[in-house]
Amino acid sequence: MMNRYSLYFKDNHLEDSYQKYWLEINRRPLLKRLIISTTLVQITDLLQIIVTAKYEVLTWNYVLVHYLFEIILNLLLILIIIYQPKYIRKGLLLYNHFFATAFVAIEYLEAMYSINYSKIIQLGIIGSQFIIILSSDFIEAAYQASIFPSIYLFMWSYGQEQIYYSGIVAVILSGLVLLQCLYDHQVALRSQFQLGFIDNQWENIFTQLIGEQYLIFYFDNATFSFQLSNSKNYIYKIDTTQQLKVYLRSIKLNKKQNFEQFCFEQIKNHKNFSRDDLKQNLTILFQGKTQIIQYSIFYSVRPIILLQVISKDKNSNETEIQIDKKINLDSNYQFKYKRFIYLLYQPLKKKCNDISVSLNLLSKIRKICLYANLQEYITPHSILSVQIFQLEYLFQKINFIYADYEIQIDNKINLITNNKELLLMFFIEIIEKTISKHLKITTLIQENFLIFIKFTCYYSKKSLDQLMHRVSHYSNFINSIEFEDQFIGLYIRNISLDIGNKFSLLPSNQNQLYQNILNTERS
Repeated sequence: MMNRYSLYFKDNHLEDSYQKYWLEINRRPLLKRLIISTTLVQITDLLQIIVTAKYEVLTWNYVLVHYLFEIILNLLLILIIIYQPKYIRKGLLLYNHFFATAFVAIEYLEAMYSINYSKIIQLGIIGSQFIIILSSDFIEAAYQASIFPSIYLFMWSYGQEQIYYSGIVAVILSGLVLLQCLYDHQVALRSQFQLGFIDNQWENIFTQLIGEQYLIFYFDNATFSFQLSNSKNYIYKIDTTQQLKVYLRSIKLNKKQNFEQFCFEQIKNHKNFSRDDLKQNLTILFQGKTQIIQYSIFYSVRPIILLQVISKDKNSNETEIQIDKKINLDSNYQFKYKRFIYLLYQPLKKKCNDISVSLNLLSKIRKICLYANLQEYITPHSILSVQIFQLEYLFQKINFIYADYEIQIDNKINLITNNKELLLMFFIEIIEKTISKHLKITTLIQENFLIFIKFTCYYSKKSLDQLMHRVSHYSNFINSIEFEDQFIGLYIRNISLDIGNKFSLLPSNQNQLYQNILNTERS
């Protein structure tokens, strides 16, 4: 937050950071350029006098204004730059007062200059003053933009036989417009710095949240290049921006494109933030080896890219990674089938040259085992053990079971009272009827404590009557199910813990579902 009038940040730490930033990026270089420029003007003027032999110009007043005052001021400012850089802002303000003094002196010492020469010098002084005003904070800039034109206006008007009020009004109105422009300029500068400061805070947050290896870099608009921000335990040693550039250019996505070019395109084509900007996996080629990397792009004043290596070598590690995902399920559901699935995978790996084929079969077998395990939980004893649990828990299980699916979940419900094993079983049955790997799950609270779960998807209409029949067996848990062209809707009861009713078991004919799982092919 900024003060409405002074535009200083209310956060003292943020204000100090801004002053240090603006000192290094603007004020220090500006003061150095002013010292060098005025020194060159002095040398050029002195050389011209020597070459033309017009020594009569070197009067006491001329030497005092042109050389002595300016040399002393430049030496003082050089000492400030070296030993007390925090006073550079005050030094620029002092320089502007010196320019105003020189302006007045030139105006009143007309005999020393030709009219054209004096106007050229005064024009250069006004230009230098305006540059200093732009580098000042708003309060100082407003002071300078008000006092200096007032002095010049008074000086030009004093002693005139007739005062031109229209000219005075024009100067005053121009000054007001200038103040408004300076205000907007300062707001823009400080707002941009604040957003950049927030970006830096996000980078610090990333480093705290991510405990594993990572590489963070950002796109610098000024240099139109990527700059290294931070790295921790990254698989490759990257300590400098130059090493980063070499690394990004060495990552090949295909024969014509490297990762640096890919990031440029992503930033260039970015319009709105979406989930596609976060945690995206890419298969790349680096140093002759195929790897899997995961990147996230955070867009703000400067785009920040977070990069992690998921697999060092796809050919040697892909099996291990995917087997862990597909075998190591929640022990509550899959422990007894873990060894069975692993043993089943071994002959599949030998029979299938393409690892993706064996993993696909393994995934289907895993879901059959999971479904069979759920059947064992749906017993007269367990079905009466209704629990209060988070609905998000089931969605996490679904995302884990169907890791190769693109499932978008819009959940507005926190706690639910029902049987979670039963609901998970029905979720699996519904998803198994989809004919695409793209679906959306939405939850809504209806009247009479009903919860509506909508599966937006394309689905097979075969065996829908069997699914409806199963729903009818559990009417105390699931109210009804409906089917439309592009969605399946499940109405769930948010039931009381005290049920006191008996429920039918799931029909024992499970072969149809198992066969559906094995035969279903999705794109």
